[in-house]
Amino acid sequence: MDLHIGELTSEIEVADQSGSLRSDQIEQIVAIVVARLEQRERQRRMKSESMSVNPGFLSRLPWE
Repeated sequence: MDLHIGELTSEIEVADQSGSLRSDQIEQIVAIVVARLEQRERQRRMKSESMSVNPGFLSRLPWE
């Protein structure tokens, strides 16, 4: 699966090192974000496919 992020802006302020996230927490956050992006893409694709016209379902005209 290709993952394209058009624009991503983030502001982070760390008061001290003791308050920063652990690496496993960061990995969890990244996994959640990627899963949600994949879900959004699946929904977009399903919507697109549901709105598309399948030529096999159309009746053929006599001159075709």
